[in-house]
Amino acid sequence: MRWVLTSFVLFACDARFSDLRPEEASLDSGTNGVDAAVLPVDASGIDTSQDASRDPEDAATEDATTAVVATGSFEGRGGYDASGSVTLEHLGGERYALVTSDDFATAAVPSPVLLVSDRDALGSRLQPSDVRVATLNASQLRGAQRFELTLTSVPAYAWVYCEPFGVETARARLEAR
Repeated sequence: MRWVLTSFVLFACDARFSDLRPEEASLDSGTNGVDAAVLPVDASGIDTSQDASRDPEDAATEDATTAVVATGSFEGRGGYDASGSVTLEHLGGERYALVTSDDFATAAVPSPVLLVSDRDALGSRLQPSDVRVATLNASQLRGAQRFELTLTSVPAYAWVYCEPFGVETARARLEAR
């Protein structure tokens, strides 16, 4: 009996694992599996990606056509403090940039998510129509940050949301410019 049990344990310990995920689904793919396309950023929030397929002349033209389409001021929600402003810039086509001001500050909560939505209250659960911009790290809770994303329309609100606990921590109404 002991021999059978020992053989079973030895056979069970010969585990092998294979990564069956598609090759393009890596962390460097430029998206986070939700509606927004978030570009790689360094700790300061500045875009660090290099797109070799873009012509430098086209990039200069696109930068020249950047237009502020909406602005807002953050207010604390649910007993949390928040301050500063946010700007939504149109970069061309469906490309936008959400930019926080130098005086932006929001409460440190577990896994804070920056998102945009047309809903004036998120409640305890995000909806598929809410567009996730980024999960903020500790260095992104204060100061100027820039996040590029893809949108089909200009949203009504920018939010900071504690996703694990379903708590609204900051909201800015985006007023058209």
